[in-house]
Amino acid sequence: MERKHSSNIGLVRRLLKATRADSGLTSAIILIAFVIVASSIAFVILSLGGDFIGSTRETGKKAQEQSESAITQVGSISGWDFWNGSTAGTDSQIDMISFTLQLSATSSGEIDLGSTAIVVKFSTSATSQILTYNVSLNNAPEDNRDNGLEASVYQYGIYEISGNGDLVLEEGEQFEFIVYISGGQLTVSTEFSVEIIPSIGNELSIERTTPTKIDIHNDM
Repeated sequence: MERKHSSNIGLVRRLLKATRADSGLTSAIILIAFVIVASSIAFVILSLGGDFIGSTRETGKKAQEQSESAITQVGSISGWDFWNGSTAGTDSQIDMISFTLQLSATSSGEIDLGSTAIVVKFSTSATSQILTYNVSLNNAPEDNRDNGLEASVYQYGIYEISGNGDLVLEEGEQFEFIVYISGGQLTVSTEFSVEIIPSIGNELSIERTTPTKIDIHNDM
């Protein structure tokens, strides 16, 4: 009887030992699984962090370029009623506007005003148009009254007041924009806006209202 009892105790001990071994193996497997999962998560986080840092740097670079390159409008805006030359000032509508741009006082960059580097947009309550660049308009406003443009044409040119011969606006330079708005869009007391949207730099929005009486030349 004593011998059978001892045998049972030995069996129990062996079962407990085996159970501990299985538990230890299971714990080891679970630990290894946790390590693998943690490593995978850490890799993903590091990858996302690298992408985020790269994106942040790119955003910061663009923000710096935007803040360093800002244009401003100086002086008055002129509106001209000289459609068809000989009938100048008789139809009470502005056919062309002109205004001068330069870099803002806080700007330390430069802005490309070339035809592929900017968008010029004209808007009223009745219309919104993207203007087409016309190199033949790159002269003074008073020289444009007989340029042969047809009605309903939305075009612009750039006249260099002071610069180095290119269309890159730099410190100390000024350019005059000459914008043709035909088709009776700008009659008396009409609100309008012209937006200059460069590829790099802050866009400029000019908002004005035409006079209650339109002459050949109008300051706005």
